[in-house]
Amino acid sequence: MIPLALTLEGLYSYQKRQTIDFNKLTSNHLFGIFGTVGSGKSSILEAITFALYGKTDRLLLSGDNRNYNMMNLKSNLLFIEFDFLAGQNGQEYRIQYTAKRNSKKYHDVKSSPRVFYKKKGSDYIPISESEITDTIGLSYDNFKRTIIIPQGKFQEFLQLKNTERTRMLKELFSLHKYELSPRVKNLEMTNNAHIQKLEGRLEQIGDISEEQVDTLKKQLATVEATLTTLTSLLKEQEQKLVALDKLKENVQQLKDLQNKKIILDQQKESITQLKKNLANYEYCIVNFKNTIDTLTLSKQKLQALRESLNLDSATLNKLQSKHKKIEADFKLLSADFNRIEELKREAEDLKKLVEIKKLERKAEEGSQRLKNGTKTVAKVIDKIEQVKTEDKKEQERLIALKKQLPQIEIINQAQQWHLKKDSIHQSMKDVTSEQSAFIQQLRKLEEEIVHQLKKQALPFSIDNKTLLMDKLNQKLASEERELKQLNDQKEHLLIQSGLEKYAQALKEGEACPLCGSDHHPQPLDSNTISQQIKHLKHKTENLEKTILQTRKLNSYIEQHIAGIKPLEIQLKNIEIKLEKLHKEDTIHQNKVIKPYEDKEILKEAANSYQQIKTQLETCESKLSKLRDCLLAETKKKDHYQIALTDIQRELDKNINSKEVLEGQIPPSLIEKYKDHNDELLIEKAKKLQEKASDINQLFEKTRKQVEDNKNAMAALQGKIDVNQRHLESETEQTSKLKEKLQQDMENSDFKNIDQIQSMLKLELDMKTSKEKIETYYQNTQRLHHDIQKLTTELNKQTYEAPKHQLAIAKAKETKEKLSEANRQHGKIQSMVNDLSQKLLLQKDLKAQLNKLKLRAADIETLRKLFYKSGFVNYVSSVYLQNLCAAANERFYKMTRQTLSLELSEDNNFEVRDYMNGGKLRSVKTLSGGQTFQAALALALALADNIQHIKQTERNFFFLDEGFGSLDKESLDTVFSTLKNLRKENRIVGVISHVEEMQQEIPTYLNITQNEETGSYIEESWNR
Repeated sequence: MIPLALTLEGLYSYQKRQTIDFNKLTSNHLFGIFGTVGSGKSSILEAITFALYGKTDRLLLSGDNRNYNMMNLKSNLLFIEFDFLAGQNGQEYRIQYTAKRNSKKYHDVKSSPRVFYKKKGSDYIPISESEITDTIGLSYDNFKRTIIIPQGKFQEFLQLKNTERTRMLKELFSLHKYELSPRVKNLEMTNNAHIQKLEGRLEQIGDISEEQVDTLKKQLATVEATLTTLTSLLKEQEQKLVALDKLKENVQQLKDLQNKKIILDQQKESITQLKKNLANYEYCIVNFKNTIDTLTLSKQKLQALRESLNLDSATLNKLQSKHKKIEADFKLLSADFNRIEELKREAEDLKKLVEIKKLERKAEEGSQRLKNGTKTVAKVIDKIEQVKTEDKKEQERLIALKKQLPQIEIINQAQQWHLKKDSIHQSMKDVTSEQSAFIQQLRKLEEEIVHQLKKQALPFSIDNKTLLMDKLNQKLASEERELKQLNDQKEHLLIQSGLEKYAQALKEGEACPLCGSDHHPQPLDSNTISQQIKHLKHKTENLEKTILQTRKLNSYIEQHIAGIKPLEIQLKNIEIKLEKLHKEDTIHQNKVIKPYEDKEILKEAANSYQQIKTQLETCESKLSKLRDCLLAETKKKDHYQIALTDIQRELDKNINSKEVLEGQIPPSLIEKYKDHNDELLIEKAKKLQEKASDINQLFEKTRKQVEDNKNAMAALQGKIDVNQRHLESETEQTSKLKEKLQQDMENSDFKNIDQIQSMLKLELDMKTSKEKIETYYQNTQRLHHDIQKLTTELNKQTYEAPKHQLAIAKAKETKEKLSEANRQHGKIQSMVNDLSQKLLLQKDLKAQLNKLKLRAADIETLRKLFYKSGFVNYVSSVYLQNLCAAANERFYKMTRQTLSLELSEDNNFEVRDYMNGGKLRSVKTLSGGQTFQAALALALALADNIQHIKQTERNFFFLDEGFGSLDKESLDTVFSTLKNLRKENRIVGVISHVEEMQQEIPTYLNITQNEETGSYIEESWNR
């Protein structure tokens, strides 16, 4: 992850919005963030971690009210925007976060969710938080341990317990893929489940054989023969049953038809009467119904016309009386109506008079405003001229200052040249100092070897270390051979000592119990042997002490030679470094910037540049203010002039309008009302308008009533005339209908109209009635035909129920036997099929079971291999050892080859102290500065591994503590290490209040805090 830009506003002590350009800040690969305690240095790191993870160490708990406490107390807006590169291809991302304070409730701070973007071309496309997290590939805690290390967290990895450190390494190096125990356990459970399932299925199958299948097949053949016999018998019985069922059905059907004939004979009389009524009803419908209905309707119309004529005549009489009264009132109103125009003119003239008085007052006000405005414009013009004069003077001063300004590009180049020169000289000094330290250590080790050799009185030279060790080893081998010879002699004497009792018991002439000889010329002398054994024992003890001293000396010298070899290698490397630095210094000296080779001259030029630049900024600021003032005054002048033009135009307009209105009003009226105020005139005009309006409304209302009354009387008279003609026509039509009805009755069988109306009241459904009659005759005919047909088919046969029941019983018995035989056949066939399938299944299951048991043995081997997290812990320890080795490459140099890191058996860090015989001790015994050096070396090694895993070209590493615990020499060593990291294409940032660090790092941010405006970021390249 490489930062590009960070924008802050309202975060902790940062009140105003400020942006950090990391492209410039990281251009030198080593940068710093400096400032006093509490100035806001660490807040920059908190902003980055909060943007990435939504967490901060200071406000991590839920009850911390993070939104309120993160926001600056003088701010109403908290804003963070972080741009950075991440991933193998260096993809650019952006994260934004905003929180706002409630204007009505100070402690209520509402935040919006963090928003994530990915840059595509020139656009930023919204993405999910998970995509950012996956790209970075680190949890919040591990990010703080390896990339951005805040205060209090730097030594955490060094002092973590084994379990927590293993968990961290699992996440950092994706060691979860080696967590194979659960997967093996799942394999074992699945395999065991399959075995148990197969064993269960084999138990369900039970013991079966081919003999059981053969026996069942013989039983099946017997049952199939029985089935053939029963099927033939059942077929014959069913044919007899079909014939008996048919006879029974015909006899019963004949009986049902005879019963239906009786019912139809009973319905004959009602059908005959229905047929007669239907003929009479149809005749009345055709010949009388239309005439009767029309006559009834005509009578109703006559009654309605007579009632309407009587009502309309009475209404007409009332309207005529009312019309006479309204016409009298209308004549009286006509006289007042003729005076309306006169009243309206007088009211309009009064309104115009009021307008004339208003225009007179506006003209007076406009004249006064025009006079005052002219004076104001004159003052503004004078001020503009003064500003122009002052602006010209400042421009001349600006030109003169620019001519005096030194070339800043040359000054910057000279400063960079001097910085590099100082860096080269400092490096030469550091390397020379390091060389002296190595030589001193080397001499010390050699002196200690010489001292030990002299102490042992050994005349060996130390010029050739290999030859020295060969001589010492030869001496040790010689002493060990001599000791072996002495032990062999001692063993021989001890054997002789054991023969002493036999020698004392020997007598001349008696046989020896060992050799059998009876002659003993020289028997064993026990005193001589004891003295020899005592002498050899003393000599052996002295020789063993000598060998022990020789071994200690060999080990001591071997350890010192082992310490000398790396020192000699380091000295050779230092000589190469010094040679390179001298060459680099010579090349750099040829690139000197001639005018500023002297630092004092460069310093004076830089100070002169800053002074003139400050004067230029003051001059430019003053010019800017003068021009702003000139622009403002010019705009003011233009505004005033436009306003004066508008006032003059309005004044002319008011005077013209007044003259026009005066020409429209009689002079007598003006004279009459010249002393009246506007309110009285308006009130007078209003009353005149209201009076004219009232007269007009009443006149129109009365005129409309006269017209409406006339129209109503004319309409009513017309209606009466029309209804009278309709009455006469309807009376004549009714007479004709009565005559026609009488004539039709005379030509029919009906005597009077009552008989006809009685028949029509039946309201028969002719279609349904005709269908009913037709259906009756059809059913009667069809029934007669069916009875004759069945009588012929039966041919005098009779149905005997007992005989039929006996045939049914026999067929049923045969069916039951056949069903039982089929059941037995199906059962046996099913058993045969089932046993055959089970035999095949049993073979297949046994084969599968054998395979699974072999697999179970393999899985058991894997389970033991990957038991719990043993394999992961082993892989973790390998990674930790590699990490320790990588860290030692720096830690060994930082400590001047006096300390190195190692791992104990339980994977905890220990320190090997070469100043104390290379013995091991706990990391807790390290001083504060040494602990910082060890933690720094481990953190850099972790960062190297993460860079390798993420396959990124550059790596970013940030430190926020630790430098204050180091002495001057350790601080120089750490700083030299940090500078060397630039060669590894790594970006390193440090946060510190230590002044020595600020002097050594040319690219930095300086954080200052002001009580009013909060923290302010100053950039070294803009100072």
